Amino acid sequence: MMGYFVALYSLASYATDGVGLSQTKGAALQSILAAGQMIGRPLCGLALDKGGRLNMAIVTNLVAGLSCLAIWLQARSFGVLVVFSIIQGAVGGTVWSAAAPVAARTVGVTHVGSALAMFWLSIVFPVTVAQPIAVALIDYSRAGLGRKGPDAYMISIGLCGGLFCLSSVVLFGGKIALQRSFKLLQKI
Repeated sequence: MMGYFVALYSLASYATDGVGLSQTKGAALQSILAAGQMIGRPLCGLALDKGGRLNMAIVTNLVAGLSCLAIWLQARSFGVLVVFSIIQGAVGGTVWSAAAPVAARTVGVTHVGSALAMFWLSIVFPVTVAQPIAVALIDYSRAGLGRKGPDAYMISIGLCGGLFCLSSVVLFGGKIALQRSFKLLQKI
């Protein structure tokens, strides 16, 4: 969730303040990301059904993290940021559509309400501090490290991508614990 909120709220700022694009282009990128979510969430839900709940949650979080590290970190133009916005919009908010199915698979249908309540309560603090941490890292990068432009955002973008990748590793650990084997493609 921290990675999701950092990407969601830092993209337009990165485009305008970091890269130097116009406010119109920054707003357009935010809109493209939202449109990607509108298309991506139902498709992720379908993928969860077809490929296995944990399998696809792992894949979508990994794609979200790698897109931050491989595309957003290097992006210096509007076109590249559009590609990132589409990908991040499609897979970045997977937690919203995957939380209930993954919880149902993990703890069973009878305990899914309690599991989701604990999950949503456990993310209150990380979600609350995600963007302030990203802004603090950008400020530190500028004041402490002397970075300017898009380079000032590197730490924040790296944190975002790293958190998405970490979530896929944690989900993979849960998958191994549930299936009691290291089979990568086993549908679970």
